[in-house]
Amino acid sequence: MTIIHQNFFFIFMGFNSMLLQVIVLRNLLSVFSGNELDIGITLSFWLFYVGLGSMAGKYIKIKNAFAISFIVIGIISFPTIIGIRTLRSFLGLSPGEIIPLSSIFSLTALILLPLCFSTGIQFPLAVSGFQKQNTAGKIYGLEAIGAFMSGSAFTFIIAGNFSSIYTILILSLISILAGAYISGKKLNLLFLGFPLIYYLFVLYFFPLNINLPGFNLIKSIESKYGEIQVIQRNDQKSLFVSGQLQFSYPDFQTEELNAHLAMTMHKSPFRILLIGGSPGILRELIKYPVMKIDYIEIDPEIVKISKELIKENDKSILKDFRISFKTEDGRYFIKNNVSGTYDLIMLNIPPPSTAGLNRFYTQEFFLEVKKVLKYDGLLMLSLPVSFGYMSKSVQTLNGTIYKTLDSVFNHVEVTSQEYGKIFASDSLINTAPSLLSERFLKHNLQTGYFHSGIFDDAFEEFDIKYVKERISRINNINKDTRPLAYFYNLMLWDEIQGTEIFLFIQKLTKWHLIVFITTIFILSLLF
Repeated sequence: MTIIHQNFFFIFMGFNSMLLQVIVLRNLLSVFSGNELDIGITLSFWLFYVGLGSMAGKYIKIKNAFAISFIVIGIISFPTIIGIRTLRSFLGLSPGEIIPLSSIFSLTALILLPLCFSTGIQFPLAVSGFQKQNTAGKIYGLEAIGAFMSGSAFTFIIAGNFSSIYTILILSLISILAGAYISGKKLNLLFLGFPLIYYLFVLYFFPLNINLPGFNLIKSIESKYGEIQVIQRNDQKSLFVSGQLQFSYPDFQTEELNAHLAMTMHKSPFRILLIGGSPGILRELIKYPVMKIDYIEIDPEIVKISKELIKENDKSILKDFRISFKTEDGRYFIKNNVSGTYDLIMLNIPPPSTAGLNRFYTQEFFLEVKKVLKYDGLLMLSLPVSFGYMSKSVQTLNGTIYKTLDSVFNHVEVTSQEYGKIFASDSLINTAPSLLSERFLKHNLQTGYFHSGIFDDAFEEFDIKYVKERISRINNINKDTRPLAYFYNLMLWDEIQGTEIFLFIQKLTKWHLIVFITTIFILSLLF
């Protein structure tokens, strides 16, 4: 084999390993409804197993070991992805159901072991097998070039255009071809049948949407921003992005509640900005004499799917000249908009469960929102709800968001905790149920769920006093550089699971961290 051919396979080694890592990571995020914590867990196990593989690779002396490693990776890559994508079905989990952190650790450790160990073996095998013509530094450099090419290819070509299944199938076939070429044995080409059989088996006998209890997966695509799934139950369809529920449609109760609470809290909202949320909210908003509604969603695929989901009796949404669909990051849009543009901004996104979502709950973002609101403009967003007793985790998370809003706006008001809404403005916010009911009734709107009596329940004096008394005790401010709401949301997630890992982490001091890091450093020097 010539030097040029050797260099090609060293580059492909890096290309293959990096692309496998990215695809596995994206799929695990989707399964675990993940955030950056899941990324950290996945990368930790990935690096640990690759390290073990590298150590083991030094002791492998069999003939054509480097070639065999390509064949092994080609054979096990496809089952690894299929195993990840069918994990929820295998465990009998419903869409959006939280997987305990302990299970995430154990499942990630189990799934990644074969693939990561095999990729870790490759580098020492390449060095020992071709050391006469190449140095370890040269092979490492070529592998790094392959990894860079892989990241670029995924970002600019693969993401949003090719699914994980097809990409892994092609990678598996190329890996086996590479192994057969390096070994010089045509018989090894028979291993090409393995990924093809896997693919056909999945395609025809084991579809990825089976065994979702009571649910039917009707659409699944992979955009640049993550995997989008549309899951149907009865007559309702729910849209998930990377495992997180974005909205359900139709969901008349939620759609009407969000729209009419917001519209009646402002005396005369004419220009509205809607960031995320169900298209059903638009149905309710256009019942009012509004002038302009800007609907912002960063992913064009979500906008496209949302339009496809709209039922026949809601098709007027697509034809209404007052509605403008914009595919842009909501925060970027607000930051670059004209001051004093909107009467009402509605934030219809999930809680700050990721660093990306936390950007919409920070002091810096609220200052940007304040700039584009008119003086009497209003911001509405949702908080995690609780019923009866407000737990410490809910109190801390909601209190942090409340305090952050209070540091920017002159007035902040909340609903009772069962409704989970919070409003902010520089002008006085009147929450008198009689006034809100009057504003709602004067439009003579036809609604299926929402009625004027809801104002008495949502703004019941004793409940509001209780909520404010609890959350006003929290004095934390959520910032871009200090994402406390993100951390407290993880604590809430941890509390729901009953693991209390983050409660333990919260009690750690900087000295605990110094001792831990020092211990790891010393152990790394010894071993």
